[in-house]
Amino acid sequence: MTTTIQKSTARFARILAVYLAVLIIFGIFKLMAFFDYISFEYFLSARVSAVISLFVSSLISIIIIALLCGILCLCNIIFEFEIKNTDLVDCVSCSVYVFILFELIRLVLCFFLLGNELKPLIIDNNIVEQLKNTRWFFYDSILRYVMIFTGSVVFSINMYVTKRYKDVLGVVAISLILLLGLYVSTIDFLTV
Repeated sequence: MTTTIQKSTARFARILAVYLAVLIIFGIFKLMAFFDYISFEYFLSARVSAVISLFVSSLISIIIIALLCGILCLCNIIFEFEIKNTDLVDCVSCSVYVFILFELIRLVLCFFLLGNELKPLIIDNNIVEQLKNTRWFFYDSILRYVMIFTGSVVFSINMYVTKRYKDVLGVVAISLILLLGLYVSTIDFLTV
């Protein structure tokens, strides 16, 4: 017989698996777009390195989100917020849904802007800096911060309205912990 926390945790694990798949698939699409515009015939190691970096950073993001959910449950116990762990897990799951939606938006942004931004780039040791100076990188960074903020707001609204936790201080404290953790989960850990 499964309990509600087991059901919530299993649902959360499935959502994280979907988010991992989305990160990897959309990341590969972005890499393919990047490699289509920049000829890397003699840079085979760069392609392999980029794909490995994508897999590792995606996996790290998922691990951090899972750890964050555990940290939120521990903070709930330590600070006695009296929030059910199933509700915490469900609300974090809603935030991950928001992340999936924003990844789709970031992919669309990539297809519309990245191609034009890559054409004038010169392939040399400075290509990463050149890429960071493009409009695509600027808008992608803004979307990342909006994604983090929106995920945290959805979590807070879900806790306050849907789950009916009226302790504003507790919801704000848990939301701030979530906001910090979500920020850490979206850091590009393996950038040059």
